Amino acid sequence: MESLQKVHTMIGMAIYDKHLGAQDRKKLALSRRDYVYRRNLGLRLGVGFGYLVLAGLYYGYLLFVKEADLFALFSKQTLIQCLVGLLVVLVIYTILGTVLHRQEYDQAEARNEIYERKINKLARFQAQERTYDHESRVDDDPSSRKTI
Repeated sequence: MESLQKVHTMIGMAIYDKHLGAQDRKKLALSRRDYVYRRNLGLRLGVGFGYLVLAGLYYGYLLFVKEADLFALFSKQTLIQCLVGLLVVLVIYTILGTVLHRQEYDQAEARNEIYERKINKLARFQAQERTYDHESRVDDDPSSRKTI
């Protein structure tokens, strides 16, 4: 029965190693705060770049298709509207990214804890086997028997 549990434990560990183990170890190499910061930094850069591209396309459309006045497009009011829009988008994505990346890190941490419990369980099985093997060897050793 113990060997069957040992096999199940080893299979579970192998599945984790093959599918999620490497990814989780990369995540857990950093502290939670650093992991979330790095992921959000990349997210903010991507969203900011995307927003600026879309804003450029919109103002290009206004300039070339709608034939808007060039000086009206590059006024102080237009620049403030564009920057406020960028700030709002960045704040929204930062909040969403923080929540999602924290959950991602916590899930990786939970999976890693389960993996470590399986390692400890496997170590207990092996310790029990060593104890059992050692006891059986001592009992079978003819030199340890006393003759009367």
